[in-house]
Amino acid sequence: MKLIACVTLTLLTGCAMSADHKPLQMSEQEKKDRSTCMDKAKEEMAANPTRYGMESSTVNDSNFSLREGDLINICMKAKGVY
Repeated sequence: MKLIACVTLTLLTGCAMSADHKPLQMSEQEKKDRSTCMDKAKEEMAANPTRYGMESSTVNDSNFSLREGDLINICMKAKGVY
């Protein structure tokens, strides 16, 4: 039983985040691209309210945000950011 606990502890210790871990930083170009994509997504959703369900009062804010996020991600992929 002690052997199993020791092996488990050793394996889980290897999964821990290192102390020198730094979060991903966006470059200035990526920040500009993201800003552009956010603007384009808002314009697209405003130009096509029926397509994105904006004219309906039953669509909740989270669904709207997901659709906007999808448009931003598509734009960012097209720019080669990710």
